[in-house]
Amino acid sequence: NPQPLPTPEPEPWVLPAWAIILASVVAGLIVLIPLGLRLYRRVRRLFSDAKHTRLVQSQLAEANQALKDAALEMQGAQCTFVFLDAEVIRSGRYEAAGYATLPRLQELEAKHPEWMQKQLLQRHLAYGRHAYREEILAVSHRWEQPDAPDASGVQLQAIREHLQDCPSIKLVWYDFWCMPQGGERTPTEKVDFKRMLQNINILYLGCSVLVLQELSYLSRFWTQFEAWCSMQEASVEGLRPAPAERRRCTVMPILQATEVMASELIRMWAGRSVDEAIETLASPDVTV
Repeated sequence: NPQPLPTPEPEPWVLPAWAIILASVVAGLIVLIPLGLRLYRRVRRLFSDAKHTRLVQSQLAEANQALKDAALEMQGAQCTFVFLDAEVIRSGRYEAAGYATLPRLQELEAKHPEWMQKQLLQRHLAYGRHAYREEILAVSHRWEQPDAPDASGVQLQAIREHLQDCPSIKLVWYDFWCMPQGGERTPTEKVDFKRMLQNINILYLGCSVLVLQELSYLSRFWTQFEAWCSMQEASVEGLRPAPAERRRCTVMPILQATEVMASELIRMWAGRSVDEAIETLASPDVTV
């Protein structure tokens, strides 16, 4: 009898080579991706820390240099101030740039650096030779709001009118436009602010001064102090009231103020001595 043919053994299934390679790659990725992410985060953190360190070091170096410059200025009885080009206001160029009132110094320097100018003022030239009174104007004014001294634009318009009547003025100093503002000032800006504030008397004792008087002007310490300075002159004996023909100030009433109030301001401060000014400014009805 014929024997039945044996059943062939099934050949073992073999994974294709491409599948083996793919599986190896996937397995490798599963292991490597978390490691890579951790490495990436660590490197990124290191770069971030290094960047922060460089930033801090740069700011410290900048502040140290500013302190050295400030010390030199104080030793030399001089100060570098930032001014706004008077022609920007006089010609209405600020309106063409879209401003109804001007922003703080930091924005002006960022967007319109060509409008700003730094100039070194020396006390002996300011007080003894009156070297700056013909070309530099300092503005004395009250702030309308804590963060916006001229929100209505009335002060800017008054300054423009004054400049159109005084073509010799080339530079304007107005604190909000010419000193660093805000709580986010850089270390250098903080030093600059303090340095200029300590030397602000050079402006009000040595330059032309425009007093923008409104109803609250006579209740404020700083505005009255600035007005008094603008009506003084330096002598070998110290400060003394300047005769009317040598006064450097112009009083312009704005908002609800009147010419009568402007005359009263001059009457009140023009003849006061240093001691009388100190006594008046120390009065409890004067707001600092």
